[in-house]
Amino acid sequence: RENFHISNIKNSERSIFAMSIPYGYYLAPNGYVIIDQEKANIVRMIYQQYLSGMSLGGIADFLFEQGIPSPKGRERWTQPVLSNLLSNQKYIDYIVSFDDFFLVQGEKSRRSNIWRVSRG
Repeated sequence: RENFHISNIKNSERSIFAMSIPYGYYLAPNGYVIIDQEKANIVRMIYQQYLSGMSLGGIADFLFEQGIPSPKGRERWTQPVLSNLLSNQKYIDYIVSFDDFFLVQGEKSRRSNIWRVSRG
């Protein structure tokens, strides 16, 4: 699934896409939401790094070291931006697989629980 017309998205999802095109996509003049392959590869890399055990801070540092600007063009990615990207269901089946998306959600939950327990 390379690209799709915004009219082919369910109404509930269409309004979400219309408000904000997620990092890794862009809205073409003809109304199609197109995958930006370069940014999509960055999204995939972020998912893989997280699944390999890298922290959000570690991923942010890596992106900074590679000179990859944040979605808003800032020099550094923040942990909340990375966390939101990893939780964004709009990537499923277009940029990341269903399996990888849900593996990341499980890993986020696991890490969150460890953090809460270790904090007392």
